[in-house]
Amino acid sequence: KNSSFETDLDNNKIPDQWLAKNLKTTDGLRTTFAHQGKLSFMFSPLTAANAPKKQLYQSLPLLGSADEALTLRLWSMTNDSVSVGKVAAVITVNYTDGTSDSTSAVLPRFVHKWTQRVVRLVTSKPYNSIKVNLTSSNQSSKFLLDDLSLTSVKSAFAKGLKTTPSGLTTTELAEFK
Repeated sequence: KNSSFETDLDNNKIPDQWLAKNLKTTDGLRTTFAHQGKLSFMFSPLTAANAPKKQLYQSLPLLGSADEALTLRLWSMTNDSVSVGKVAAVITVNYTDGTSDSTSAVLPRFVHKWTQRVVRLVTSKPYNSIKVNLTSSNQSSKFLLDDLSLTSVKSAFAKGLKTTPSGLTTTELAEFK
């Protein structure tokens, strides 16, 4: 929900439908640069080497089955090289038996214009929720994020997916849009 960060009805600089942890007043929605629309989310630099990890996250109550390939796509940008620390996107799938699986992608540390990153996870059991977590750990420069999408491919071939083979249909999870 609110995956393009365009809605902030309470004007608190946190996109509506998202939760935040350990953010500073310099983190939040920005109008300066956006991949699409008017807003993007910015993690500001951290000055303390042992500062707690910043998080912007959302838990989605979604039901699914084993062997679904989940794909999270997001866009990032930075005008400064990140000499220390990291910014990452994490998908966590919570299974109906109480266990979970996670995977992540560290976003590029070099100066880059809007660049798309992809995180994939294949479910091993039926699930009842998915958590999308954007994290920043001691990064040394501003980092912008925008336009997330979460898709699911239900297929017997999902276990071997590296990229979506032609002919498979990708269903967008409407709850995330």
